[in-house]
Amino acid sequence: MQDKLGFTSDELALNRAGRLSSRQRQQLFFQSIGYLVRGAGMLVLTIILAFYLVPRINESWEKIAFGVVWLLMGVSTGLMIFAAVQVACPSVRSVTGSLERAGTLKDPRVRIGTHEMRISRRRWKHLAASYPGTYRAYYVRFAGNLLSVERQE
Repeated sequence: MQDKLGFTSDELALNRAGRLSSRQRQQLFFQSIGYLVRGAGMLVLTIILAFYLVPRINESWEKIAFGVVWLLMGVSTGLMIFAAVQVACPSVRSVTGSLERAGTLKDPRVRIGTHEMRISRRRWKHLAASYPGTYRAYYVRFAGNLLSVERQE
């Protein structure tokens, strides 16, 4: 199972202790940085558009719509800050249950009990539809990434 999912026994030991290996932390960072950069880019473009529209706002409904845009930008900024904190300080969670392959090739996932976690396409292709027994999976709560799995006796 370890070879198919691509984690080591050292990573499993760290995950049991609630920590990530440097490789897992790097993968989480690189996956998340793309979302944060795209979000920041959209925020900057929205601010530029908003400042372009300010001199053209005359009607009261336009002012209300503009206020809603600023409110949404504030919410987006708050969510981006929350996401950045979650990436900087990820928390390792665990779940126990049966192990099944879930998702699709476009959105590869593995299901343990009632939780679905993301895995790479390469790893997903090598998994059987289900595995007998009970497993404990360690994952990053915010990102939903599977970190490691161990069979429970």
